[in-house]
Amino acid sequence: MIYRNVANQKLPLYLQDSSGNPVTGEASNITAYISVDGATPQTVSPVVEVGGGYYTITPSQEQTDGSILFWWGTHPQYICRGGAGFTSKDYTPQRAQKLDNLDNLTQSFISSSVWNYLQFDGSLTPYQLVSILAAILAGKVSVTENVVTFYAVGSDNTQRVVATVDSQGNRLQITLYPPE
Repeated sequence: MIYRNVANQKLPLYLQDSSGNPVTGEASNITAYISVDGATPQTVSPVVEVGGGYYTITPSQEQTDGSILFWWGTHPQYICRGGAGFTSKDYTPQRAQKLDNLDNLTQSFISSSVWNYLQFDGSLTPYQLVSILAAILAGKVSVTENVVTFYAVGSDNTQRVVATVDSQGNRLQITLYPPE
């Protein structure tokens, strides 16, 4: 949502080559513009790179004082895409603070609810499952005779999975060591 007549709001730009591939490292070569209610375009600076071809601009408070905003960029070599959006008059600092507090409370509640209380098959929380999968996919692996050990990502001694296999590589036993 874009708030009317409010400073410090970020608007996205996307820079691509003629094949549609993202272009990075070109913030200083992009000239950004904004038009308020279809009026004469004004330049907006600076252009800040986010990554993956995405950049942001931060219009001034006056540059958001209209019902509809149009923004875009130009580049001497690449295609720069912008956007358009209607503004809302419903912004107040008090409301924004309440929404920020609600976001933090909601994120905290959802995070603890999902990651700590949900369980798969009655035994593993999502956090524990992800830790085990990460160890298998990205952690250190040790193979000794018929034992394969997967360690926690970034650890040389925290076991997450120990599997015993036969001479053909078939699993005979698996022991999981999820985090607490």
